[in-house]
Amino acid sequence: MNLLLSFLSLHLASENTSQAFAGFAHELTSLHLGFLTDAKYFGNTLWQYLLFSIVFIASFIAAKIIFYLLKTHLKRVAERTKTRLDDMVIKVIQGPLVLGVIIIGLSFGIQLLTLPLSVLSFLSTVFSVLISLTILWFIIRFVDVLIDEYLRPVAIKTEGTLDDELVPMLKKILRALILIFGLISIASNFGYDITALITGLGIGGIAVALAAQDTLGNMFGGLSIFLDRPFAIGDRVRINEKIYGDVVDVGFRSSKIKNLDNNIIVIPNSVISKSVIENYVRPSKKIKQTFKIGLTYDTPPEKVEEAVKIIKRSIKGVEGVTNDEPLVWFTEFGDFSLNLLCIYWIRSLDYWGTTKHEINLRILKGLSKAGIEIAYPTQTLYIQEGQLPGQSK
Repeated sequence: MNLLLSFLSLHLASENTSQAFAGFAHELTSLHLGFLTDAKYFGNTLWQYLLFSIVFIASFIAAKIIFYLLKTHLKRVAERTKTRLDDMVIKVIQGPLVLGVIIIGLSFGIQLLTLPLSVLSFLSTVFSVLISLTILWFIIRFVDVLIDEYLRPVAIKTEGTLDDELVPMLKKILRALILIFGLISIASNFGYDITALITGLGIGGIAVALAAQDTLGNMFGGLSIFLDRPFAIGDRVRINEKIYGDVVDVGFRSSKIKNLDNNIIVIPNSVISKSVIENYVRPSKKIKQTFKIGLTYDTPPEKVEEAVKIIKRSIKGVEGVTNDEPLVWFTEFGDFSLNLLCIYWIRSLDYWGTTKHEINLRILKGLSKAGIEIAYPTQTLYIQEGQLPGQSK
């Protein structure tokens, strides 16, 4: 921010140069050049309009030349140095510098025209504000490049994803802070009462906070997600037993979950911070798979034991399955089947679909080949002779 204040002070100190140019412009426009100075249109001679056009075109050409020099010659010089700071400065200064040159050229060109004092004063203020905003633009761009060139590579090299997600948020926060304090500094340099402005902002901030409780709740909810780390981008989660899918984005106001139907579900962070979250890839990426297979009640015990062995063989050796021993037990006598509980583990979500598909096919083929029948819901109704269903004796 001190850099911005220094630029603004330098800009305000340049008013002496502007006054000197105003004297030169007065002498230049006072020349008698025949028809160029005889007739006036809207209070200005053709000579004045011509001078204004020359200054404007000259400032535009000067901006193009500066842009070319920065893009070619100075950029090559900066690439030969060991430090990357000069490369960054050249990268971010091109746009603001070119715009600044054009604005300065216009401010000088306006002095060649005969305009009411009120209009000149207004245009002078407009140009001063534009120059100040151009400097502010340069500072914001410089901070962006500084984060992208230094912080982002460091965040990428680390193992966790927390810093990767915090970098974009940090960039947005710094932009907002620079813009707010920059605008306040600009207002101060133009004679506005900053104390009253800050007081007004404070009162307005309270009103906004009361009117935007949901938004603030989402922002604090996003902060709690970044601090608690219940999930990261790419994790498969279940939220409140209702929302199931992969985390694709964690924002400051909301988070996005892509469900298995390939639809994006946007959830406010305030809701997530109060929810029960089940993370399927933590503490490790391997995923537990549990399912039941029901055999018909006429399956003999030896065939049940054979079914257990077939299921274990079908699970082992499939790509994507971990080295953990699969678990298969005869656990219960169901309403219409002898139920086998089966448990195994998949390495990660990358293998989830193909691994389950292959295992299910192998189990189905193995049981079918062994002549073991898988049960489906059935009901057997016994009716005594001479009695209709529902009748009592």
